[in-house]
Amino acid sequence: MNPAEAPYYKGATIGLLVGYGIKTGCHLALLAYMYFTNVTRDKSYGPANKEASNEAGMRDQTEFENKDFRYVL
Repeated sequence: MNPAEAPYYKGATIGLLVGYGIKTGCHLALLAYMYFTNVTRDKSYGPANKEASNEAGMRDQTEFENKDFRYVL
């Protein structure tokens, strides 16, 4: 921190706001990806079967191998 910027530290404030903005954008992009992936899987495979998904998870299948997998939003 630069003592010359005291007491408001504009540089640090701007840096934090930019970081929070980038973080928010990444969260929104992840939300959109998961939502549209779920919609695509529902169109391709139909509604998810929770029991079948759990069983596939116990067999150590990934979300790409498990056709009943849906992201939890």
